[in-house]
Amino acid sequence: MPFFPCFTLKYDACCVKEIEYFIPPGDVWKDFHKQWLANSKDYLLSVGLREELMEWDVHEDDSLAHYALACTDVTFRFPFGTQELMGIAARGNFDLTAHGEGSGKSENCHVHVHFCVCVW
Repeated sequence: MPFFPCFTLKYDACCVKEIEYFIPPGDVWKDFHKQWLANSKDYLLSVGLREELMEWDVHEDDSLAHYALACTDVTFRFPFGTQELMGIAARGNFDLTAHGEGSGKSENCHVHVHFCVCVW
């Protein structure tokens, strides 16, 4: 799967609140969603979380939010109880379409960028 390096990161102090990962339009979202799930699991294991303490709750079609194409909640069994670590949702173009409708300005864009991303 090709790397598509467009995302925004929203945070509050030291806590990541949301990562928006932009992918090409069309019916490619399923492959990106599967890859994001796999990458998330690999990351959580790499920082020391034990796999047997994690649960991956895949939302079925009848329990998805109105904006979601797919969603999985990752929970962890802490000593004080089970809590959600992250929700991984394929939101389609819902956010950009809603912003465009609200502002009266199209949020559509076409980007052709070639660069190397280095994260330190």
